[in-house]
Amino acid sequence: MASVTARAATPSSGTINVLTPTQTYSSGPFLQPNPTPTPIVDSEPTCDAAHPCDSYTLTVSLPADYQSTHPTDVIRITSSWPPLGGGESSDYDVWVYDSAGHVVPTSSASSNDPEVACSVPPRHHRSAPAPT
Repeated sequence: MASVTARAATPSSGTINVLTPTQTYSSGPFLQPNPTPTPIVDSEPTCDAAHPCDSYTLTVSLPADYQSTHPTDVIRITSSWPPLGGGESSDYDVWVYDSAGHVVPTSSASSNDPEVACSVPPRHHRSAPAPT
């Protein structure tokens, strides 16, 4: 009997700021799909033992006047994954939440690899890629 363990985000969190504008982490493998959210019924994914997700806590630490002095800057979260092989493909969605747990509007939710979510610079976001 073979046993395979899914890995959690490594590292589980990071901070971006003016001097350190980039963070990276790795995750997976995801051994089963998470087909949530159901279109029209749900507005965000279900993450539990039956519906695997991964979370990475991204802290955004910027000066209070950052948005006014950098009005075209965005936070860009990029998620990519290796091909499955055998002509099969995967699709991962990136969900971004603010520090209160509310979904942050982004430009993600495509079937592209990589998946890219963009948002204006807030104070704190938590991202959760979910295999679909």
